[in-house]
Amino acid sequence: MESVLERAVNRLGWNAAEVEIQYQKSGLTNRNYIVSNGVEKAVVRIHGALSGDLGIDRRAELAAMKAVSVLDIAPELLYFEAGQAGQGVMITRFIEGRTWESSDPAANIEGLAALLKKVHTVPGIEFEFSPYADIERWIHLAKSRRQQLPEALDSLLERLHHIQALRSAVADSCRGLCHNDPFANNFMDDGSLRLLDWEFAGMGDIMYDLACISQSLEPDKQTELLNAYFGYTSPELLRSLQDMDYVVSFWNAMWATTLMDSASHPDFDYSGLANYLFHKMERSLSQGKNG
Repeated sequence: MESVLERAVNRLGWNAAEVEIQYQKSGLTNRNYIVSNGVEKAVVRIHGALSGDLGIDRRAELAAMKAVSVLDIAPELLYFEAGQAGQGVMITRFIEGRTWESSDPAANIEGLAALLKKVHTVPGIEFEFSPYADIERWIHLAKSRRQQLPEALDSLLERLHHIQALRSAVADSCRGLCHNDPFANNFMDDGSLRLLDWEFAGMGDIMYDLACISQSLEPDKQTELLNAYFGYTSPELLRSLQDMDYVVSFWNAMWATTLMDSASHPDFDYSGLANYLFHKMERSLSQGKNG
């Protein structure tokens, strides 16, 4: 047993001789293990070395998990150690359930909207999330590493800054505690809907969470999501969702670019994801000009 994992298990007070460990391949930036003593199960997450490059603030993650603990929608926190540069260890109680697939959000619009509304209305935390700041920082990092970026980067950034200005004008009415990564793989159903992985959580634009959900939805389902969340839809809301879809795509493209040259998860196609999202954004620019 590696020393960090052994120290984490010791925090549970279990007899080390009785502990069974299963490594989970699903983590892209962290190492995850299911540990059991034959009676109880827990999940040990050892934070990856690239957390610092991604700008992950474990204090924000801890604050968010404490804030939503009253909602019973996140794993029960058993131990949390926030190390430097985003590293450390977290232990949560194991949830026996089914992790969602990409098709599940479309079939659960009402439940998703209700869950996100609960998250967005809990008392705020002191930590902010800005996708715009993350994108700019990751672009600077990519340039320092001489990584290839899209030829249309200046045009992509021009639209990003335009959207940022539009969203800033309505920031007060759209502000809340956000998960900021509510894609299908971070939901689990154990009879109730649970939301996992709060490492990017912070105060921000609630439309960002909705746009993460909408990326896997057809247009009619996107309208259904807005109706379920706000109680109505409008051309303005649809435009805001489409704008934030662009921001979510940009953020994830630069996230993938930041991790592209790492060996954190060699089976994951970071380059393919980044290229797909950059092309998606370029198409939206072209469609905007033609429209």
